Amino acid sequence: MSELKCPFCNQELRKISATSFLVCDNCNITGFDKLWQELIRTRKALEIAWDALIYDGTSASKNALDKIKTITTLEQKDIK
Repeated sequence: MSELKCPFCNQELRKISATSFLVCDNCNITGFDKLWQELIRTRKALEIAWDALIYDGTSASKNALDKIKTITTLEQKDIK
């Protein structure tokens, strides 16, 4: 079993036989372990940026939050 979790649904990723491919059975996404690691790292960075923008409170932050929300909403629709 993999220790990595899907950055979209938080389900544990399953390794495909002896390859370096991992799959999220819930989202039906398969990729190299390095791709998953980068997706997880990017998701964590996005969450940090999101939190910082929420506490900033400026109009520029609100615009950035709206753009991030739009992108992540579209991303979730594409996965399902």
